[in-house]
Amino acid sequence: EPVSTLQGAADTAGAQEGAAEEKKPPVYTFINGGPGTGKKAVAESLAYETGRGYISVGDILREEMESDAEVAEAVNAGTSVTWKTVINLVKQQIQVRPECAAGCVVGGLPRTEEQYNSFVREIGPVDAVVFLTASDEVLQKNVLEKPEELRRADDAEDVLKVRLQTYGEETAKVLGYLKEHGQGLEVSWEAAMETVLANVREVYNKQTGKQPDP
Repeated sequence: EPVSTLQGAADTAGAQEGAAEEKKPPVYTFINGGPGTGKKAVAESLAYETGRGYISVGDILREEMESDAEVAEAVNAGTSVTWKTVINLVKQQIQVRPECAAGCVVGGLPRTEEQYNSFVREIGPVDAVVFLTASDEVLQKNVLEKPEELRRADDAEDVLKVRLQTYGEETAKVLGYLKEHGQGLEVSWEAAMETVLANVREVYNKQTGKQPDP
């Protein structure tokens, strides 16, 4: 009986170990781009293909504006919310969303080197970072021509100019940093959405070395 009990315990331990080996740790992917680059559509598509959830930093911040005056002031002015605040808010969302158990695609990160490194330390590894690019003229046109019911306060022309300038200044720095570490590839958004999605898949595969799961 002691032998069989030990054998049973060993079998159970083996099964648990096998289950632990099968369960992969969460992995995250960043899709970034200036205002009006269609980050949401691209990130949602990649999230679906890789079987993970999707989180929009912009949506999180706009929701937070209702209860946080500092966040509201920054968003309405077109300037950046502190990277620590953003990481904390994203972390909270990941923890309560079951679809993010295997990781998720995050739209709107990273904006700074500190933000990227803090995410990796506090939340988990990032397998790829894709930046959607387009000229400021194209982005302005895309945002300003939104239907009235879809436009937000920070889509106003004067605020939009600040948003574009802030994004450009921050992105230049973090993109250079990421490229030094083999990440941070760019995809032009100035094409048909089908082409953009195909190009994003290509650079995603290049960074991860594998095809997205069907």
